[in-house]
Amino acid sequence: MNTLEDALISKLKQHITDSRVAVIEDDGPLFESIMHFYPVNRSGIDWNKVPMHVHIPAVGTASPEDRVAVLRDALGQFGSASRLTSAGMCLVFGDNVTEKAFRMEYPLFISLSPLFFEMPQVTYVVSEDMAWCFEVAYDDHVFFGRSPFTETRKP
Repeated sequence: MNTLEDALISKLKQHITDSRVAVIEDDGPLFESIMHFYPVNRSGIDWNKVPMHVHIPAVGTASPEDRVAVLRDALGQFGSASRLTSAGMCLVFGDNVTEKAFRMEYPLFISLSPLFFEMPQVTYVVSEDMAWCFEVAYDDHVFFGRSPFTETRKP
C-alpha cells in the first residue's frame, strides 16, 4: 500500500465500515477485463475504436471548482447512457498510485468522485459487467463509451 492510497482509504473509512464501499484488494483482474472488453493500445483504451464514445477535452485547465462541475456533468451523462444513475453498482480503479479497486453504488460514487479524481493517475469507472467505461486520462481528458465487444465477448 502507499501513502496516497492509505489517505484515500482513510477518507472512505466510514463508507467502508458501513459496507457502502467494498475494497477489492487487487485491481489487476479489472485491467485484464478492460483489455478483454475494449480495444487497447500501448497507452490504454483506444477510444477511437469505440463507436459512439464521448470525449470531453482536458478539464485540468479549469479552476478546481469548475473541474469538479465538468466532471460531475460528465458523470451524469455517463450514468444516463449506462443506466447506472439510479442505483447501479460501479467499480472504480486507477493505473498508477492505487492498487486496489472500489465497488459502490453509482450515486454514492458521484458524491465521492472528487476523492478519486484528485489522485495523480488515470481513473476508470466501469459498470460491473464491463459494458460501460468512464475514464479520466492522465492529461485530464475525459472519455466514456460502451464496449464494442460486450455482445461477442463473455467474461
